[in-house]
Amino acid sequence: MYLFPYKEIKPNAKVIIYGAGKVGLDFMRQATASRYAQVLCMVDKNYRVIQKISDVSLPVIPKEDLLQFEGKYDVILIAAFNQELAFEIKEELCEFGILEEKIIWPQIAKVEDVVWDKWQLSALRDDEQRQRAMESFAREGRGKVSYFAYMIAEICMEEDKERILTEIFSLTDREECLENRIVMLRILIEAGVISGELTRRFIALARLIVPLDSRYLLLSDIAILPVHFSECLYREFYLDLREAYRELVEAYELREPNKDRETAVSGKKKAAVLFNWLGGSFGHGDFKRYLMKELVEEGFEVQIFCLDVRLWYSQMCFIEPFDGMSCKVRPSAYYASIHKEMLGEMAQFHYIQGSTVRQRMQQSIDKISIWNPDVIIDITDEVAPQSYILNQYFPVYFVPMRGFPSSMFFGRKLVEGKRAAEYCNELFPSMSEEQMADCFMKVAMPEKKVDRDRNEFHWGERDFIMITVGGRLVHELAEDFLRPICRMLRKNKDVKWLLVGTSRIPILKNVCPDLMTSGQIQVLGYEGDLSGLLGICDVFLNPKRTGGGITQLWAAELDVPVIADAGMWFDEMETLGWDNLCWSCEEQIEKILRMKNDTGYCQWVKDQTKLAHQHWKERVEDKEFANSVKEFIGMIETI
Repeated sequence: MYLFPYKEIKPNAKVIIYGAGKVGLDFMRQATASRYAQVLCMVDKNYRVIQKISDVSLPVIPKEDLLQFEGKYDVILIAAFNQELAFEIKEELCEFGILEEKIIWPQIAKVEDVVWDKWQLSALRDDEQRQRAMESFAREGRGKVSYFAYMIAEICMEEDKERILTEIFSLTDREECLENRIVMLRILIEAGVISGELTRRFIALARLIVPLDSRYLLLSDIAILPVHFSECLYREFYLDLREAYRELVEAYELREPNKDRETAVSGKKKAAVLFNWLGGSFGHGDFKRYLMKELVEEGFEVQIFCLDVRLWYSQMCFIEPFDGMSCKVRPSAYYASIHKEMLGEMAQFHYIQGSTVRQRMQQSIDKISIWNPDVIIDITDEVAPQSYILNQYFPVYFVPMRGFPSSMFFGRKLVEGKRAAEYCNELFPSMSEEQMADCFMKVAMPEKKVDRDRNEFHWGERDFIMITVGGRLVHELAEDFLRPICRMLRKNKDVKWLLVGTSRIPILKNVCPDLMTSGQIQVLGYEGDLSGLLGICDVFLNPKRTGGGITQLWAAELDVPVIADAGMWFDEMETLGWDNLCWSCEEQIEKILRMKNDTGYCQWVKDQTKLAHQHWKERVEDKEFANSVKEFIGMIETI
């Protein structure tokens, strides 16, 4: 059975399903049975045949009759599995006069037929039904949370999310089976009902799981959760996660390095760079490549260790990951030729293998110990708990890939600005001030491919253009941020907003369909010419989120000021100029409108951005990162 796209359609939306084959009929039956959405009609060239199917009680029409529903529907849902066919249908609909923003080709997901309409939310409330549901999930679900699709849809439709949280918490408290309790909390996460208390409970339960590989994979999933939901954090989040990882590694009883290892005699210092997983490109502005290049230029011998610890998650755990990053991918070794091509003789690669998490952890410890580096540069994104052991024998320097994660077990951590790190550490304590290495790394500025023009968006030279960039905007554009921004846009028709990162942001159709239709808000998928796009914009607007730091630096390089919400935390606070940070959406709106209406103030903001960015560039040119590493291992006394 093909699953109705609940995450892409607003509850109670008025929907037309285009295509009455297997996918379309499955969509219709689920939407009707769950009352999640109102299906007005179906469109199919075989409309007369489809109309005769016993459970099809709504109109089935040819596409020519769509005009009679004009103004009555919210979205046309293309129910086609084939991508080429879906694009043809979309093109036909646009030629037919249908607005593109009202057309959705959803992600097509398949679930077992026995799943649908089997387990409703009420099943959790009854002890016997809950037991049967969980036994059925373990037997038939194959670890896929979509097994509870109907239940997740019900939770999505609930207006009082706090009540749902309280209710599920009380149910998990009386559930005896540990795995069942974890599945119930994951159902809430899948439905987007997140809180710090939920995460606290999740960590506490994961710490009790006996199969250690399952425990590790659950904890690593929690470690990445803040990337999607800042509301998952609570004050002791990083401290609790660190303790859980420490317990896990001790339970694995890994063989530790030889304590009597001899110090290397060679003239070059050795730097081991650890990656959780390394694919076919060096993203994040190529900062990883510059990092290694800087170490080599400063006389280090560099070897790279690709750990691949989270690969094949589903084979090791009773539940699929929420974040499949570096789980459902090819091993790093698959990209060996690309790595060699990109880095040349700059570094030697080691690819860790093994059929279990423990084997990979042990192999990484053994290989690193044999090489005996002078320093370990850890870029594993909080998912390599063997660092608890490595840190006891080697100086470990942690370089976060994004956001402000914990220092875990590491000896020193890079922070892009001490003041920002201290502020974040007050909100979510994780490290002592002595562990913070205040230094900046180089980020590559992408080349502008072509000169972009506002005319391609039908915007004028006197319009004030905002831009927001991010691959996770689907998660990070919260409704309480969108609504005030959209109210501001409606009052100021000359302010436009360009969203870049994903071509589908369903919440926009729920909150501001009028602004999408008028073109005041426009959405683009990620493209390779961000420099060109930034060049036509007046301000980079960054909501409260866990990313965006690299793109903000690109904006600053092009003299595009950044107005960022620092109410939670994000990557590059200090590099943007502290005066440009805001502590609420209202403050962001106030600054944007003042910039639009006051050219003197706008120039002052640009000057502040330029000064902060120039300061950052000067520190990068001084090779702060390499000098900080050298100071850390005693090669120099001060930075």
